[in-house]
Amino acid sequence: AELIRKCAERGAAAIALDILLAEPDRSSPNNMRSALLREAGLDVEVSGLPPLYEDYDLLLAEEIRGLPVVLGMYARFGAPERPAEAPPLPRPVGNVEREAAGDLPIRSHTHRAEDATVPLPVLQQAAPCGLINMSPDSDGFVRQVPLITFVDGKTYMNLGLRALMVATGKSSIMTRSGPDGLSSIRVGQFEIPVSPQGNFTIPFTGPRGEYP
Repeated sequence: AELIRKCAERGAAAIALDILLAEPDRSSPNNMRSALLREAGLDVEVSGLPPLYEDYDLLLAEEIRGLPVVLGMYARFGAPERPAEAPPLPRPVGNVEREAAGDLPIRSHTHRAEDATVPLPVLQQAAPCGLINMSPDSDGFVRQVPLITFVDGKTYMNLGLRALMVATGKSSIMTRSGPDGLSSIRVGQFEIPVSPQGNFTIPFTGPRGEYP
């Protein structure tokens, strides 16, 4: 929370957290008390803490609320149908789909997942979420990044692209079709060419072994 606050104070346009915050923080005083009672039969009382310091997840949520933060989520492919008691999915991205006559529908070949591992609801309410899924090639190298995935039929963006949306103040995207289906994703003034699956090819530059 402190690191995020300092980044925002120094003018960060977007702060993307490529980690999953899907489980309660076990070091929160509330959770530690419950664990001690459950595992050791010890009923410990702590007094004098401000309410926010009883629950570190709530503390983080309050810290990031209103800041240009994007949280990570992970699409789960081949998962069974979402159970009714599953945590709610984050708010999806608005998607204006522009399909030209004769083109394949935009969703013809795009990634589609049945469910996702998502941040705790208290954190979802404080910041948008972006997908951290990667698609390495058979040799283990990542040459393409999926920018768009439909989870339970709703539109979700890659973490980096969701951060671009936050940095530019955009709440929706525009997807365009081509002869083979999806051909590009537009965020404000930026139009990004993608494969029909929604993958962006990383433009590696320089000699072997260098980062792009």
